Amino acid sequence: MSKILVSLIVSAVAIALGACSGQRVEPMTPRANADPSRGGEKIYRRYCGACHGMDAKGDGIVSQLMTPKPRDLTTLRRDFGEFPREWLIRVTDGRRTVRAHGESDMPVWGANLSGDLGNDVSDQEIVTWVTTIVDYLETIQVE
Repeated sequence: MSKILVSLIVSAVAIALGACSGQRVEPMTPRANADPSRGGEKIYRRYCGACHGMDAKGDGIVSQLMTPKPRDLTTLRRDFGEFPREWLIRVTDGRRTVRAHGESDMPVWGANLSGDLGNDVSDQEIVTWVTTIVDYLETIQVE
C-alpha cells in the first residue's frame, strides 16, 4: 500500500475519532508537550495509535490494511536486548534515513510535523518532540 494512501487513511481515522469523541482536538506542539511525563502518551496516541494501536501492540485501527504490519512497540527492549533509543528516534523522525537503502514503511514524521506545526519550529524542537514519544515508549516496555 502506498505511503500516501496510508497517510490519508491515518488522517481520516484520526479526524473521525476526534469527531466521534465530541471533543475539540487541540493542536499539539513541541513547545507545549516537551515534558515526556506530561505529553508522551498523548502525542503517541494522536500520531502513532492509528497504526501501532493505543496500547502500542501493533494492532491499530488501520493496521489490518497495512503490509507489513506495524511493529509491537512494547517489546523493543526484549527484541533488541536493550531499549533502542537512538534507532527509534531516527526511525520515528525519518528525515535523516538513507533512502537509497530502501524505502521506509513509516511516515517521515519529522518532515510531516515540521510542516504541520509551522515554519518557525526548529529542528531541535522536532527532535525534542520525537524524543518525548520515545521516552513514553520506554516506559511501556514488557519484560
